[in-house]
Amino acid sequence: MEWSDGAFEEPVPTDTVRPSVSVAVSLFRLYARSVNIFFPILEASVLDRMISQYSENNGEGLVGRSRELFYLILAVATLICKRNEPTLATNANSHFLKAISIMSTDCDHSSMSENITLLQRTLLICVYLLLSPESGDIWRHLGFAIRHFLDLSHGRLREEDELYQVFCKLSRTIYCLESQVSIAFGRPSLMIIGDELRQVSNTSYTGKLD
Repeated sequence: MEWSDGAFEEPVPTDTVRPSVSVAVSLFRLYARSVNIFFPILEASVLDRMISQYSENNGEGLVGRSRELFYLILAVATLICKRNEPTLATNANSHFLKAISIMSTDCDHSSMSENITLLQRTLLICVYLLLSPESGDIWRHLGFAIRHFLDLSHGRLREEDELYQVFCKLSRTIYCLESQVSIAFGRPSLMIIGDELRQVSNTSYTGKLD
């Protein structure tokens, strides 16, 4: 899995200061109007629900996967704002390593919802590593995301399924992210199946790669 030993360059911190609700809300808004526009990973309703849960019980309202995603979003957003808020941006690495430290290695692979969340988590890690290459190996994580996507694409979703639109959006995000990474690092594309992914992204997708 992508969080195994050697996947990241620094030790996991034992403690991370939780941001205030107002700071968390500002960072989520920044993420929603920047990264989530170019690399859509999470629905607006999901972001709203997470920040609402965080606001409850003084930051203790988040559990499980939501807590993992929450700290990854904070990490990405604080990297983005480092030019205007350099002091706040110093927390990016702490938020990222906090997310890694609380990640569960368990996954119910029979659950499409669980698999989609795992794919979203991996893509958030990829976005962070794109912005902070020294923090880990983006190629390793992007490769995991692509393999996971291909596994899910083999006839497991149909247009009438509730998660179909989310999956199609993630397919476009994977393709765009991989293209950006290939250009940024001057490496050949990992996506030999690029044409098939473009086909998955359009409305004629039937849930199965030919």
